[in-house]
Amino acid sequence: MNLEDENDKLVQIWASHQRSYLTGKKGCVGHHFYSRRHLLLRWDILNIIPLTYEEHEQVHRGAFQIHIKNPFRKQYLDNMVNKDFKDYLLEHGITKKDFIKERNLELRRILYEL
Repeated sequence: MNLEDENDKLVQIWASHQRSYLTGKKGCVGHHFYSRRHLLLRWDILNIIPLTYEEHEQVHRGAFQIHIKNPFRKQYLDNMVNKDFKDYLLEHGITKKDFIKERNLELRRILYEL
């Protein structure tokens, strides 16, 4: 398993330990508020919305939309989704591989604290 796949798995493990953002029920999967294609947010817990399987299916069917309740979280996500990934890497002096590894370590730390 490559590190990107491992990070995806770690995000889902984290989500499975949370309660639904909508109903408070357990047994969740992680829904990306902003699509996984946005690498800066793909493994960012602030971009992950825990939902039950049923709620997740309903969101993808368009039955309802998720709205971020915390304005500071929403502003952070909006700022990050509009950043260019390559510019971010240059600003931080890291490679894509470094970025993926940093996210892996951060996710492992978060799961360790559960």
